[in-house]
Amino acid sequence: MDAIPCPVIRFVPGRAAPPRVVENPGSYDWILFTSPRGVEYFFQWLDVHRRSLSDFSAARFAAIGPATAERLREWGVGDVRVPERAYQAEGLLELFGAESLDGKRVLLPRAHGRPILVDTLRSRGARVDEWEIYRTEPERSLRLRPILKVVRTAGIILFTSPSTFHHFDAAVAAAWSHEAYRAWWDRVDVIAIGPVTAEALRHEGVPVAAEAEQATENDLVRRVIEYAGKDGRHEEMAS
Repeated sequence: MDAIPCPVIRFVPGRAAPPRVVENPGSYDWILFTSPRGVEYFFQWLDVHRRSLSDFSAARFAAIGPATAERLREWGVGDVRVPERAYQAEGLLELFGAESLDGKRVLLPRAHGRPILVDTLRSRGARVDEWEIYRTEPERSLRLRPILKVVRTAGIILFTSPSTFHHFDAAVAAAWSHEAYRAWWDRVDVIAIGPVTAEALRHEGVPVAAEAEQATENDLVRRVIEYAGKDGRHEEMAS
């Protein structure tokens, strides 16, 4: 099975830090990370602004999954809480259990995401600063159009986030004729990295042939191998 990388998004810096991050970083009780990329942008910000982890001395750290936690540890964060199962916003919420969050200050550096995490934390009394520390943009590289020609041959396509799907969908709709666009979607098998991405695809009317149980790359690879092994039809896949 051949894999065809199809880069349809790129990451760019997001908004300026909330005032409290600049003026009183030691006031945060929790810092929650929802992706390894958010970790990278957070530590880039620290470096650029000549800050360090010690400025957030009162904060505890939580990560949405093991890959994000590992990236935090690589940056020197020793104690990182991670959900035991659901590697998505709901899993982060479960970390707190019945713990009181009344008055707790929470920093959430991430790209634009689902509101459930912020809304639920605030409903439990937490004071949340949501920091759009990075964002995604469509990949406008000249490499994309020839890649899309190759993608026509794929039997399986993998989506690793809702934004990846939306940008890919816009790219193929612009590059192919309407007939080719519809015909391709009718024959390709779609696999999603996890429940959130699968839900977003179904919301747009895209049938999902399979999904990883956990939103991790390792689980996605395992699910693809399981699915493709059911028959011998699939020679190539795009991601």
